Amino acid sequence: MTAESQPPSHELHCGNHRTFPPVYVELLPKIRSLVVSILLPPAQRLAKPVVTESRIILPPQDDLSASGCTLDLPAAADPVSVSVTRTPDGLSLKLALRHSAVLPPDPSTTDPRSDVPALANLVSICCHACSSNLLLPTPAGSASRFAKAVELPSEYWHELTDCWACHTEDYSQMPGQKGGVVLAKPGILMVGKSHVVLHPGDVDFAALDVDLAESSKGVLRVGRTAPALCSTCRTPVGDYQFDTIPLTRDAVRDQVHGIKLYKYRVAFETAASVPIPSPTLSMNTTSPPLPPPPFRPFVTYFVDELRDSTEAHAAYRFAVSEKDAEGPRLLIWVLSWNVFISSTIAAPQPTPYRTLRPAVKVLYVDFAPVSGVCPPPHVKALCTAWEHDPQVEHVSLHKSLCDEVLDALKSSSTHIPPAQRESKGFSVGFLARA
Repeated sequence: MTAESQPPSHELHCGNHRTFPPVYVELLPKIRSLVVSILLPPAQRLAKPVVTESRIILPPQDDLSASGCTLDLPAAADPVSVSVTRTPDGLSLKLALRHSAVLPPDPSTTDPRSDVPALANLVSICCHACSSNLLLPTPAGSASRFAKAVELPSEYWHELTDCWACHTEDYSQMPGQKGGVVLAKPGILMVGKSHVVLHPGDVDFAALDVDLAESSKGVLRVGRTAPALCSTCRTPVGDYQFDTIPLTRDAVRDQVHGIKLYKYRVAFETAASVPIPSPTLSMNTTSPPLPPPPFRPFVTYFVDELRDSTEAHAAYRFAVSEKDAEGPRLLIWVLSWNVFISSTIAAPQPTPYRTLRPAVKVLYVDFAPVSGVCPPPHVKALCTAWEHDPQVEHVSLHKSLCDEVLDALKSSSTHIPPAQRESKGFSVGFLARA
């Protein structure tokens, strides 16, 4: 196999001759397109790059060099399709991918099906901040705190039943759910994308407090909830689920029907010494125990939450507010749900984006005052317009989580070429999905 025909590694590699300039790459699998933005000094922007199926070659900067520098493309491209545009900070090349191009895998990092087997031998769920166990002790003689772990449907399943049904049954009366909330069962761990749901009988109420003053009906959730706090460090770790919010703490145990714990607030511990049945081998054969699901930051789950909301409501604009605050803190306009991004611009070494990563590309506006100065009038007008637009989805987050999303967006913008970081009054950024 020749170097030209070898399959790509989906990683940005510079050739042996020179260090390639900073580069930003977007791969769009839906339209099988590749966009490569190269940052160049003014003297080099008139250069004509040579494009092959697997490389971009920049000509030498002077007569003393026998050859220029090369960039290995992350997927096989059609060199005939190349379109070169000079930008204020370099060159932009657009290429169509060959039909034979091998695209990078796009697994869902928050797919609950991948977590269910790993949680089959769960023994404890601990607060991620202080490591306090939130569950009752594992029953004597049992390898796991739960009889089994099962996958939960999307939180928007109840809203989509009219699309699934071809008759007029009343799905609001389906057993096992109430008002669209799947009811927890004793000894059963229900696993969703960003959370797990437990029956109150499996939870140590001494380790888990409730903040009734902050009770509400969540924007992206169904059912009435009140924040669940770690009793040791007071960190919010999830929600108590109620039909009716109790008036006093004494009534909490009688009225709670489930407790939701967020994966980005807790850590899972499994019995590593307990083997689990292998689904591909005989019933009497066991495979090595699986490690617990890895801890992932909130932003990873936030992206999937927005994606689920979009699939349910066909909305691409989101107004994100801090709880108990007036007006949105952040506006997000989704440009592309399915894009792979790689960059060597303004990044530490080794850059986290040298390998193509699945991401959501967005426009965003931060309404937080900068150095005590309020946003300009046109930004305020945009905020007012979105706030009253019925096609805009509203999301309410705790301030710390809102800051986490904003920090991720602002950091992502530094990996984009400077000339592409703003568009029509919005900042341009992306949220990594893995």
